[in-house]
Amino acid sequence: VYTPSDDVVYRLRNVGSGKYLNVHNGVDANTTNVYQWTADGTIEQNFRLEYKSNGTYHIRAMCSSNGTNRVLDIVKSGGVVASGCNVEIYNPTDPVAQEWLFYDMGNGMYKIVPASNTSVALTSYGSSNGTSGGQTSTSAGNVFVSTYTGNTNQLWILEPVP
Repeated sequence: VYTPSDDVVYRLRNVGSGKYLNVHNGVDANTTNVYQWTADGTIEQNFRLEYKSNGTYHIRAMCSSNGTNRVLDIVKSGGVVASGCNVEIYNPTDPVAQEWLFYDMGNGMYKIVPASNTSVALTSYGSSNGTSGGQTSTSAGNVFVSTYTGNTNQLWILEPVP
């Protein structure tokens, strides 16, 4: 397990698509979809990693009260984190769906997994920009968790925001 710097703001670039993790239009509301988008330098592509005492991280959306409110969240299926579950932002209320681990895969690439189910990883679908309504594992540009296979669409580069 890799331990990124605490309280540093990053942009997370998908290795497969070259696009960035992005909160839809920077909307600061529970259940706002997260997807990949072309680099645009906006705050909706900035995330602050907050180290938790149990060794996990909250991935805080900077478009949400300057990173003090909503976090990256997994929409659970039947109460569990499973392959195919969508990713959104939500108030930090559910450790099972909101605590993440980072694995250093070499060459500056990281696998980002929910601590509650390390067999799945943060994944983007295809190379298109995502949409607010495209919330399935086959929606163009959507970000979700899926069984880790080592594909480049499951690897991320952490770029510190100056």
